[in-house]
Amino acid sequence: MIDWDGIAFERGYKNPVEMVDDLYWGRGMSLNEVSDELIVSRTALIKFMKENGLSLIHISEPTRPLYISYAVFCLK
Repeated sequence: MIDWDGIAFERGYKNPVEMVDDLYWGRGMSLNEVSDELIVSRTALIKFMKENGLSLIHISEPTRPLYISYAVFCLK
């Protein structure tokens, strides 16, 4: 079992949701980068998101001159 509270506290966050939100949304990391940063599997990260009411919306704009792809966390 992953100690999400411990991981968040060690990195100076109030709680795990704030930590994941900052890494993903605030710093623009991909899910793979966040899971690498936290040394957890992508599956564990997705499970954490579901358990904490975070959903992921992937948005891409392939019609633009430069392909743009980003994701947003939303509270359910």
